[in-house]
Amino acid sequence: MNPSANDLKLLTEIGFSGMLRRADVDVAPIFEALRWCCPDNAAGAIGLSLLALMRGDPSTAIGLLESEGINKKQSRDEAKAMLVLARKLVGQVDQAQELAGDLTGHPGPAQRFAALVVSEDGTEQAQDESRSAQAAAE
Repeated sequence: MNPSANDLKLLTEIGFSGMLRRADVDVAPIFEALRWCCPDNAAGAIGLSLLALMRGDPSTAIGLLESEGINKKQSRDEAKAMLVLARKLVGQVDQAQELAGDLTGHPGPAQRFAALVVSEDGTEQAQDESRSAQAAAE
């Protein structure tokens, strides 16, 4: 099955929305379906890893991201950013910083998220990056 880009986006948004709203619905099947129908996209692994983090199971999140996220053709940077978060949560700060450094050549939301996760003061860095982005847009 090859869903369209719009179908993929919709499934992903439904899954993440349900997760964020803490709906009484299990959204894991949505992310399992994404893994099956989009084997080159990390979206399914990212969603399942976030569910694992929400359950307090960072080891499962790390395993999913390493085996099924960071090696995909699509959403690889986003998977790497989530791996930065998971590693930092378990105290693997050096590994998290190294992964965040790998994203420096890939400007975008994933790189900015990873940089915030490993920064000592994410708020200050977010403000600096926001100012830089605004200056670049002008």
